[in-house]
Amino acid sequence: MNQWLGLMKDHVLGVLNADSMKTGTLVGSVLYRGSSISLRLDADGSSLEACLELGRKAVLALESLDEKARAAASQSLLTIYNDDWREYQRADGEGGFEEVSDPALTGTEFASRISLRSLSIIVHDGATHGFSHRAAPQAYNETAERAAMASLRDLIRVAAPRDHRTRTAPPGCCSSRCDGALGARHPRDPRVPA
Repeated sequence: MNQWLGLMKDHVLGVLNADSMKTGTLVGSVLYRGSSISLRLDADGSSLEACLELGRKAVLALESLDEKARAAASQSLLTIYNDDWREYQRADGEGGFEEVSDPALTGTEFASRISLRSLSIIVHDGATHGFSHRAAPQAYNETAERAAMASLRDLIRVAAPRDHRTRTAPPGCCSSRCDGALGARHPRDPRVPA
């Protein structure tokens, strides 16, 4: 089972395909709370078996992982949302903008607005248990830490749906489901420089 297959079916992970962009990576999706969650398994030099094992554990623990991620995002972002993000401008449909002030949220309300969209598993060769943290030097991997932060930013992107450098939602954008990224130029707004 050391060969990467073009297509495989796993009893927990479902159908997985070889990623055409990166050798040693499998992609697929799993159903979670009625939605399809994209799944990415990257062995990054370790064995396929280790990657699949960690992926299965993560998928089976999605409820708990999702709850912990929501709590962490709420703890670190709620004050920013209540102090700044909830006030913005949106297109009024007549070529102008209107001021919007969404209600302040509690931690529970903020967390409930976040939805899990993807799960990425990276298993580095030699990792002790599939996690990377500075408190365990033998398990720490800077690349894994960056990948984890990128995943957290993806999660935050859902909670921070507008271009926050300008504090405005671009014209034609629906303010509650905009896909603009935290601190990044909105893909549909040519007015905001990159």
